[in-house]
Amino acid sequence: MNKMNELRKKMGISMREAASRLSMPYTTYVNYEKGAREPNSETLILIARFFGVTIDYLLGKETKTPTTEGERPINDNDIKFALFGGEGEITDAMYEEVRQFAEFVKNREAQKKKE
Repeated sequence: MNKMNELRKKMGISMREAASRLSMPYTTYVNYEKGAREPNSETLILIARFFGVTIDYLLGKETKTPTTEGERPINDNDIKFALFGGEGEITDAMYEEVRQFAEFVKNREAQKKKE
């Protein structure tokens, strides 16, 4: 899975941060990235979504990377940049608070529609 290293570096994050964002143990992530271990199909989908690429690209079967917004799914880094303007360190706690607020607003609006 040599593409993981390239994609992670392009995102500007460490292996530890990638593992944390993917909710997997650090050692497991390192083994995937170094090719010492292969992820199962569910994990492969999760990793591809995280990096915003196809599974074929991740596995090296496709050489073209998505280059335009319409060709790749929006990921957490895109959302963080949009919300916080890419300034400073955005902690997971800060991001989670924004997500919780968004859920609150969504539920409030759904409740209004019911009334």
